[in-house]
Amino acid sequence: MADALAEALGVGTAGAEQRFKIGGGGYGGGGGASVGTIDDLETGDKYFYKKAGPSGASMLEAERAGLQAMYEAKAIRVPRPICGGDRPGGCFAIFEHLNMGGRASSERAELMGAQLAQMHRSLSPNGKYGFHVDNTIGATAQPNGWMDSWADFWVERRLLHMIRLSEREGGVFQNVDKVVEKTRSILAKHEVQPCLVHGDLWGGNQGFVAPESDPVIFDPATYYGDREVDLGMTHVFGGFPPAFYRGYEKEWPLPEGHQERQVVYNVYHILNHHVLFGGGYLGQAQRMMGQILNM
Repeated sequence: MADALAEALGVGTAGAEQRFKIGGGGYGGGGGASVGTIDDLETGDKYFYKKAGPSGASMLEAERAGLQAMYEAKAIRVPRPICGGDRPGGCFAIFEHLNMGGRASSERAELMGAQLAQMHRSLSPNGKYGFHVDNTIGATAQPNGWMDSWADFWVERRLLHMIRLSEREGGVFQNVDKVVEKTRSILAKHEVQPCLVHGDLWGGNQGFVAPESDPVIFDPATYYGDREVDLGMTHVFGGFPPAFYRGYEKEWPLPEGHQERQVVYNVYHILNHHVLFGGGYLGQAQRMMGQILNM
């Protein structure tokens, strides 16, 4: 990792092992990656790394690609991806290290909402929905193949994909065909720009950087789709204050019907939690499907 970091920084690989001190880390959450820090003993700069076994290469590559797209949007702060590659027994990715000890004031939460809206104004390069690489939502595979229709993308790449995975874990669902067609009908009436979205924006994937208290989002499941998916996800487990939504609405008001569409989008995440954790998430997903049928 030291040589790769030195090369990415343009400082030469001679003496890289001595210059860059690689610290041990812990478990990094979704996908089974472990994490740690790297200290540049010459400059005092610090970097953050993730490493995984051979099977995690595509996951880390996709995370780097997603963060790069978000970084290039120049709207809200993200950990800038530095480099990545192979290592003995697996793969790695190195990112900018951010000190997450910033103060979460109402003012900064409002700024986060506004900056998220600004990021959402970055549109897909080809006018389609999806992303140029598949990625993961937590530890679950998330296909992102480009599609021309948002309704078709959501039904095929999100809803049906996760229903099938949930069924493999014992999930039983009534009226799947009707839920699918109802979802398609609802979204076909909804005009959607292919916005750059975080894709997994729950409270644990956001924070504030010290000492500036700049808003930051991380650990994305990036793609181009309906900006409402990010706002909907913030409501799944909470953690976002009213000021966050106020800031978003000031920057780019959400269209009529967005509150009703939350259930259409959030059932995907609840199904994913059934895939990952089992438990009561299955019943919650079944109830949400019932809500969709009654919309």
